[in-house]
Amino acid sequence: MKVKKFTGPTLKEVTDQMKQEFGDSAIILNTRKVNRGGVFSFLGRDLLEITAGIDDEEMAMSSESSLQQQAPSFDYLLSRISNDSQSVDSTQTSRSGINNGRNGRGIDDLTSREFPFPLPNETDKRFRPPRTETPQTNVADLHNLKGEIDDVKHTLREIVEQLKYSKMPSLPDHLRKAFVTLVGQDVSEQIAAHIVQTVYGQLSGEQLSDNTVVEQRLLSEMSKMIRTGTTAEQKLGRAKVMVFVGPTGVGKTTTIAKLAAIHKLFSGYNVALISADTYRIAAIEQLRTFAAIANIEMEVVYRPGEMQKAIKKHRSKDVILIDTFGRSQREVKGLSQLRKFLDVAEPDEVHLVLSCAANEKTMFDICERFDSTKPNRIVFSKVDESVTFGPMLNVSYKTGIPISYITTGQTVPDDIVNADSNKIASMIYRGVIYDV
Repeated sequence: MKVKKFTGPTLKEVTDQMKQEFGDSAIILNTRKVNRGGVFSFLGRDLLEITAGIDDEEMAMSSESSLQQQAPSFDYLLSRISNDSQSVDSTQTSRSGINNGRNGRGIDDLTSREFPFPLPNETDKRFRPPRTETPQTNVADLHNLKGEIDDVKHTLREIVEQLKYSKMPSLPDHLRKAFVTLVGQDVSEQIAAHIVQTVYGQLSGEQLSDNTVVEQRLLSEMSKMIRTGTTAEQKLGRAKVMVFVGPTGVGKTTTIAKLAAIHKLFSGYNVALISADTYRIAAIEQLRTFAAIANIEMEVVYRPGEMQKAIKKHRSKDVILIDTFGRSQREVKGLSQLRKFLDVAEPDEVHLVLSCAANEKTMFDICERFDSTKPNRIVFSKVDESVTFGPMLNVSYKTGIPISYITTGQTVPDDIVNADSNKIASMIYRGVIYDV
């Protein structure tokens, strides 16, 4: 077997080198990232090294295949033979005046000077006509080809995973594993690298070998990056106005019902509810039923002017909770209309409700497009439906908006807690919802 190493900046370039020299029959024996040196070299662009091998017989067959591709085709040779034969016979006829086919020379009489190409031989693989395959053979070949493609895909996935999770070869083992854990929880690689790099600079060599110390410092750094805040400063002589905005289906109405029950039943506050979600009759009826059970006053508004009157009516209350209509973040007209309601409400807190079950790109898109509503709090809902919790850290850190509440179910008034940066950090790192 012939073995050789190929190095390049990308997987495609390295495999192209391998195929160019070894052909398609080569197999990948090992892959690794070539470290250019330095403790934090993972932040740069390293090289990929592939060790490939090919059997000597496969190498010979690959060379023969290449030669076969370069050789003239069987049909081409026959046409040349026929043309040269006609040319020779025509010349002979013109000299002797005898019709072609009587005493003229045949193909076998041509000299090498008159015909420079070798005659086809049935035993020569280069001139063997294509094999006719039965449908059964074609089906079997297709199955084999599919299996080979699946094997290649599996190998490529392993290579990608290896490259993804081996970006810190120069760091201590505990920190490298911590980086893998954070990325596995969908914490962005830039943020995960920043956390690990910070901890590496803070701890001594002996501390870095202690997994407990490393985890504690990691959680501490993560909690510093997670901003929280649930209570705006109360203005004397007026109710605190809390508005909840967000796209459809994220759980705004259920979240408001939970908070209204907590403020009313546990904190003893005088609470009022206002619903501007007139596009969903079911939402109004849901909130109205809850308000009747909890003995909470409720208003339904259809226009911004009615919103202003409702707030003025309940100005003496301790807390006013406002439910708004859900709109897609891409519906510009709907967001503009929502903004008019908020302008007259003059809220103290605008809570943007994001579903943890959504992907991170969707979350950032919602944050960007709902920026016109000026949110100063984020509620992460449906945490119980999420597989990973890292996006909470990414969104909070990159937007700079503090997290107010986390909801983990549909039960009212349970399944909601004030955001705690330490608990959120632990939840992200360990992948477990903390006890609510």
